[in-house]
Amino acid sequence: MLEDSLAKLSTPLDPATLITEILKTLSVWGHENLKKFGWFVSDPYSYEWWGAFKDPFEISVSAILVQLSRWETVSRVISKLRENRLLNPHALAEAPTEEIIELIRGVGFRENKSRTLKEFSQIIVERGGWEAFISRDSTNVREDLLKIRGIGYETADTILLFAGNKLVLPISRLARRVLTRIGVELPNNYIEAQRILEENIPRKLSDYKLFHAALVTISKKYCRIKKPLCRECPLRHLCIYSKQQHR
Repeated sequence: MLEDSLAKLSTPLDPATLITEILKTLSVWGHENLKKFGWFVSDPYSYEWWGAFKDPFEISVSAILVQLSRWETVSRVISKLRENRLLNPHALAEAPTEEIIELIRGVGFRENKSRTLKEFSQIIVERGGWEAFISRDSTNVREDLLKIRGIGYETADTILLFAGNKLVLPISRLARRVLTRIGVELPNNYIEAQRILEENIPRKLSDYKLFHAALVTISKKYCRIKKPLCRECPLRHLCIYSKQQHR
């Protein structure tokens, strides 16, 4: 077994090997468990990875709303927006800001996010619709996204990966916590950290999606800031932090 073989190693794994071993574990654990946490491991190009959504614009809206908010709240808000027929770029771009603010009640920073949603929708309309917007080169799409107030690198790359099926790996603060505790030291610079991970993970949509989804889930469920549940974590056999806590 992988856990037994790694336990016998007398020296730490180098970062590249460690990332490979992390992905191996996440692949097995993710296929068996991610559905319980709202991620659906499916065909690499399926939109259903993200909460079983089927529409890429809805995925993008939820990726904006979920910043510093609970997924359960975002899911309810998405249902409200859908019921009010606002989950398309043209409708959301033209909707009064006050209406959006009211409909997204419950999510954090709803005034700012209502503005972000309108700007996001407007730029999609300006580019000729969703397909015209997202079908361009990843660099161009990302540049447009980063111009929008309220969208940073992580959210932009999450949209690119899950709503655009682009080979771009989001680097979340939650994933960073898990990787750091395991022993993968990443630079603070987002682009540099992304480059290191992308160089050591196979350039496959399924691996990128699974790596992100599983690390975010493990961070929330087990690798908490306070009182982490190390003994239950599927990555405990690789984790320096866990071994130090349970000597």
